[in-house]
Amino acid sequence: MKNKKIDLTSEPANVLKERNPLDWLSTPDVMKDILNSLACIYYHEGNKELRKENPDQDRIKELATLQKDARDAFHNRENYSSLDRMDEVIAHYGPIIREIRQRPADPNDIEEMKARALKLFNEGEISKEGYEYIMEAYSD
Repeated sequence: MKNKKIDLTSEPANVLKERNPLDWLSTPDVMKDILNSLACIYYHEGNKELRKENPDQDRIKELATLQKDARDAFHNRENYSSLDRMDEVIAHYGPIIREIRQRPADPNDIEEMKARALKLFNEGEISKEGYEYIMEAYSD
């Protein structure tokens, strides 16, 4: 999950020549989704590393930096200044989130999710249907 700092001043890879007027509605949402997802993933991975018996402090720092970069890009008003700028951000961060989402799920995460679902069901926090849905979603 090592990612280099991105130079957003470079030419975007695939910028559309003709625009749909509705791009102003969808493009910001796509960019926000990508950046927010990355920040959440990096946060989750950092917490997972912290829970280990011997956490890798360098890994934790790296994940915190990546999370901050994604959050900063999300909150940077300049990134919303034009469709071309949003395309640049998407072209940079999009492949990162795509690669992360294509990784196989960690079996430990799946078992942890199942255990949490059972606990919530036993405590009456989720319904039987909700519990069964979660168990089915995480079954082989």
